[in-house]
Amino acid sequence: MPVPDPAVPPSDPGPVGSPTTGSTEAPGPGPADRLRATAPGTRVVVRSRIVSGFTDTLGELRSCDGTVAVIDTRGGPAQVVVAHVVAMRIVPPPPPRRSQRVPPG
Repeated sequence: MPVPDPAVPPSDPGPVGSPTTGSTEAPGPGPADRLRATAPGTRVVVRSRIVSGFTDTLGELRSCDGTVAVIDTRGGPAQVVVAHVVAMRIVPPPPPRRSQRVPPG
Protein backbone atom coordinates (compact mmCIF):
# COMPACT_ATOMS: atom_id res chain seq x y z
CA MET A 1 0.00 0.00 0.00
CA PRO A 2 1.48 3.41 -0.97
CA VAL A 3 2.42 5.79 1.78
CA PRO A 4 0.83 9.25 1.40
CA ASP A 5 3.28 12.12 0.92
CA PRO A 6 2.97 14.41 3.97
CA ALA A 7 4.04 17.43 1.86
CA VAL A 8 0.89 17.15 -0.31
CA PRO A 9 -2.37 18.05 1.43
CA PRO A 10 -5.11 15.42 0.95
CA SER A 11 -7.45 18.01 -0.59
CA ASP A 12 -4.99 18.80 -3.43
CA PRO A 13 -6.76 17.83 -6.69
CA GLY A 14 -3.46 16.97 -8.42
CA PRO A 15 -2.24 18.28 -11.77
CA VAL A 16 -4.30 20.88 -13.60
CA GLY A 17 -6.00 19.71 -16.77
CA SER A 18 -7.81 16.57 -17.77
CA PRO A 19 -8.61 14.34 -14.79
CA THR A 20 -7.64 11.26 -16.78
CA THR A 21 -4.55 12.43 -18.66
CA GLY A 22 -3.36 15.49 -16.76
CA SER A 23 -3.09 17.26 -20.12
CA THR A 24 -2.89 21.04 -19.97
CA GLU A 25 -3.25 21.52 -23.73
CA ALA A 26 -6.07 23.73 -24.97
CA PRO A 27 -9.15 21.74 -26.00
CA GLY A 28 -9.74 21.13 -29.70
CA PRO A 29 -12.42 22.82 -31.77
CA GLY A 30 -15.89 22.80 -30.26
CA PRO A 31 -18.95 21.17 -31.83
CA ALA A 32 -20.14 24.42 -33.44
CA ASP A 33 -16.72 24.89 -35.09
CA ARG A 34 -16.76 21.28 -36.34
CA LEU A 35 -20.27 21.78 -37.75
CA ARG A 36 -19.15 24.93 -39.60
CA ALA A 37 -16.20 22.98 -41.07
CA THR A 38 -18.31 19.99 -42.18
CA ALA A 39 -18.93 19.68 -45.92
CA PRO A 40 -22.51 19.90 -47.19
CA GLY A 41 -23.90 16.46 -47.99
CA THR A 42 -22.37 14.87 -44.87
CA ARG A 43 -24.74 12.93 -42.62
CA VAL A 44 -24.64 14.38 -39.10
CA VAL A 45 -26.39 14.27 -35.77
CA VAL A 46 -26.49 17.56 -33.87
CA ARG A 47 -27.57 18.16 -30.28
CA SER A 48 -28.68 21.71 -29.62
CA ARG A 49 -30.12 23.65 -26.72
CA ILE A 50 -33.82 24.58 -26.87
CA VAL A 51 -36.13 26.27 -24.34
CA SER A 52 -37.18 22.99 -22.70
CA GLY A 53 -33.72 21.34 -22.71
CA PHE A 54 -32.00 19.74 -25.69
CA THR A 55 -33.01 18.25 -29.01
CA ASP A 56 -31.23 16.03 -31.54
CA THR A 57 -31.36 16.53 -35.29
CA LEU A 58 -30.26 13.70 -37.60
CA GLY A 59 -29.86 14.07 -41.33
CA GLU A 60 -27.78 15.35 -44.21
CA LEU A 61 -26.16 18.75 -43.78
CA ARG A 62 -27.49 20.95 -46.56
CA SER A 63 -25.74 24.19 -45.61
CA CYS A 64 -24.11 26.04 -42.74
CA ASP A 65 -23.49 29.76 -43.03
CA GLY A 66 -21.86 30.02 -39.61
CA THR A 67 -25.06 31.20 -37.93
CA VAL A 68 -27.68 28.64 -39.00
CA ALA A 69 -27.23 25.09 -40.23
CA VAL A 70 -29.88 23.50 -42.44
CA ILE A 71 -30.16 19.73 -42.04
CA ASP A 72 -32.36 17.58 -44.29
CA THR A 73 -34.17 15.16 -41.97
CA ARG A 74 -36.82 12.53 -42.67
CA GLY A 75 -39.45 15.10 -41.71
CA GLY A 76 -38.05 17.81 -43.97
CA PRO A 77 -35.40 20.50 -43.61
CA ALA A 78 -34.58 21.63 -40.06
CA GLN A 79 -32.77 24.82 -39.11
CA VAL A 80 -30.35 24.67 -36.18
CA VAL A 81 -28.82 27.79 -34.60
CA VAL A 82 -25.08 27.07 -34.61
CA ALA A 83 -24.51 29.03 -31.37
CA HIS A 84 -26.89 26.60 -29.59
CA VAL A 85 -25.03 23.44 -30.72
CA VAL A 86 -23.59 21.50 -27.76
CA ALA A 87 -22.60 18.25 -29.53
CA MET A 88 -22.10 17.11 -33.11
CA ARG A 89 -21.05 13.87 -34.80
CA ILE A 90 -20.60 12.66 -38.34
CA VAL A 91 -22.59 9.45 -38.67
CA PRO A 92 -22.62 6.66 -41.27
CA PRO A 93 -25.36 6.39 -43.89
CA PRO A 94 -28.62 4.78 -42.77
CA PRO A 95 -28.91 1.03 -43.23
CA PRO A 96 -30.81 -0.09 -46.33
CA ARG A 97 -34.53 -0.53 -45.84
CA ARG A 98 -35.78 -4.07 -45.53
CA SER A 99 -37.97 -5.36 -48.29
CA GLN A 100 -41.56 -6.16 -47.39
CA ARG A 101 -42.19 -9.74 -46.48
CA VAL A 102 -44.65 -11.58 -48.66
CA PRO A 103 -46.84 -13.93 -46.63
CA PRO A 104 -46.48 -17.57 -47.65
CA GLY A 105 -49.25 -18.91 -49.67
